[in-house]
Amino acid sequence: RQEDPPRPFLLHSYLKSADEEVRFLQKCSQVLVYCLLPSKDVQSVSLRIVLAEILATKVLKPVVELLSDPDYINRMLLSQLEYREQMNEHQKKDYTYAPSYEEFIKLINSSSDVEFLKRLRSSLWDSG
Repeated sequence: RQEDPPRPFLLHSYLKSADEEVRFLQKCSQVLVYCLLPSKDVQSVSLRIVLAEILATKVLKPVVELLSDPDYINRMLLSQLEYREQMNEHQKKDYTYAPSYEEFIKLINSSSDVEFLKRLRSSLWDSG
């Protein structure tokens, strides 16, 4: 509908600049360190600060950058689609080439893969 003006895409305040993002990751890492450290180690302020800073800058920030990289997202999507396609082809071959009804039933009875059995049922309902 063209009469509706486009709505602005609102970003969280921590995503408006790289510095704000780092501050947010530092706060998250401080909470994680506080929750995950044993109680005797939590008492050491310097240890908490050092661990939180390492966690924020050397773990969380690189992970966020990797997971938000469009190229990485596309590669993971393609990889998942290719894997599913390979699995579907493998499963189709299993039951398409069953030489007889008895072999087909044996294939079903011997399978422990629930996803394969669901796809098989679905393909039988679609073809029938």
